[in-house]
Amino acid sequence: MKFIKHITIAAMFIVSLAFTAMAQNPQADAASKTAKFGSVKAADASFTGAIDAHDLKSAAGMVGKTGAFKGTITKLFSPKGGSLVIINFDRDYKTALTAVVKKSNFAKFPDLSTLEGKKVLITGKFTSFHDATEIDLTDPADIKIVE
Repeated sequence: MKFIKHITIAAMFIVSLAFTAMAQNPQADAASKTAKFGSVKAADASFTGAIDAHDLKSAAGMVGKTGAFKGTITKLFSPKGGSLVIINFDRDYKTALTAVVKKSNFAKFPDLSTLEGKKVLITGKFTSFHDATEIDLTDPADIKIVE
């Protein structure tokens, strides 16, 4: 009987983890099945000339302007309620730029979780939110995977 109780508890824990993982990426359910992310060569001028995701000072100077930054996506985060997905470029989100996809644009993008661990080029208008610089993404063309 104890064995069954332990299995039941373990199963409930696993299901709980699955629901937590799904809740952390609400965009996946709405993701486009046909949209694709573009690509860019590492030697391309648009990539080599982009701001590094950790160069917060340079990025702050770009607020209000259109530009690009580059980095490796470390984690996706969706605040409670699932109204947006924040794309982080460092485990400590405070040390790097972020890119944001709002719920109204979820269906335009392929599943964003496929980008974790990939080096990308992000383009768009730099904005400031709570003194942090970011780019709001509105189209999959705003993200290019580095080849």
